[in-house]
Amino acid sequence: MRIFPSGRSAILIAAFVLASGCATRTQAPIELNVVALNDFHGHLEGGKFNYKINGQQATVHAGGIDAIGAALQAWRAEDKDLMFVGAGDLVGASPAMSSMWADEASLAALSMLGMNASAAGNHEFDQGRMELLRQQHGGCQSHRADKACKLDPNYRGASFTYLAANVIDTATGKTLLPAYKIEEAKGVKVAYIGAVLKDTPSVVLASGIAGLSFLDEADSINKALAEVRAKGATVFVVLIHEGGHT
Repeated sequence: MRIFPSGRSAILIAAFVLASGCATRTQAPIELNVVALNDFHGHLEGGKFNYKINGQQATVHAGGIDAIGAALQAWRAEDKDLMFVGAGDLVGASPAMSSMWADEASLAALSMLGMNASAAGNHEFDQGRMELLRQQHGGCQSHRADKACKLDPNYRGASFTYLAANVIDTATGKTLLPAYKIEEAKGVKVAYIGAVLKDTPSVVLASGIAGLSFLDEADSINKALAEVRAKGATVFVVLIHEGGHT
């Protein structure tokens, strides 16, 4: 499995592959390609970024939804079954081009690029649980009435699925968002399992996560693994919005 990460190093993505077969038959390897994006933060337009290389200051123009789209188009020409996933903070703390439309433009753009699923990040909770659910499922009932549904009065929500195995609605005891999503690629059942930092309450306003509890990431992922295995998944891609290093 090849993994092409995109975005800043604010996540840790783990992919697990189990090969099946029997002693009397050898199955040829199957190659699955995954493109992962995190910390997009509604940056629909590219920008100039400064960095140092060999002690010299340099500036590069990079990013933007069109650049991401072009890269995906090129990769899909090589593999039509390529999987495009996210690991959180796709919206929130966004520039005006996205935030002035309640981030609906960014979610629509990522949907048009064929994103399969994404873990929720801490910034997905910036505007509260009800707004996150509206961004996922659609509708115009929003505390941001001056921004919501201004681009599309029939806003239908993101076409990809937000995942959070460790975020629990304390009133129901169930996950606020699905813990996982199973899809088929090249004849193989692939399970995406999502999680967010259990310390999210320390970086989000309490009003945004009222009535929610954030459980241990590993325990929640392991619980979901048992469920997706029972449903026939043999490849597992864990999308988790948590600081790490590559």
